[in-house]
Amino acid sequence: MSTRATRIDVEEIEITRTEKLLAVVLTAFLLIGGIWAYTKIDDIGRSEYQPPQVYFTPAEETAVARADEARQRLGRADAAAQQARQDLELAREAYRTALDAGRAAPGLEDAYRDSQRRFDAAQAAAQTARVEVATAQPAADAAYQRASEEALEASRQSELVTFGLRLALLLTALGVGYWLLI
Repeated sequence: MSTRATRIDVEEIEITRTEKLLAVVLTAFLLIGGIWAYTKIDDIGRSEYQPPQVYFTPAEETAVARADEARQRLGRADAAAQQARQDLELAREAYRTALDAGRAAPGLEDAYRDSQRRFDAAQAAAQTARVEVATAQPAADAAYQRASEEALEASRQSELVTFGLRLALLLTALGVGYWLLI
């Protein structure tokens, strides 16, 4: 019978408007605080568990530097080949114009032949640079691959810490909620 009397007492409790307002304000406060804490966990996970700096080994540094230098040489060689092609086309057109006009132009012919030799040399240099890039690139790619895998692993660890902290926050909020209901 005492349970029935308690039940009647609980049912007869009147809640005032001020208490209802206080409950709504408290709920809003807890909701905002929960959302703030949930988003702050990202900052904690990123700041305290920063991924370690990924460094190349000396051999990897050499491979990356060699590949970078080879790519730079290739860029310069391609630019030189492009310039040599333009010079060749200009010399050829000047020589052709002189021949079409029926004039003998030994100076233009020599300039055309020189431009042709420079163009051939520039193409050979560009091809050599392409071969250097092709031989140096696999070692540099392997170094970058290893470094990116280490960075990805560190990122996964940071995400795992963030997940654990968020789960702990959620379980704590759930536990407090059930405790308040009791």
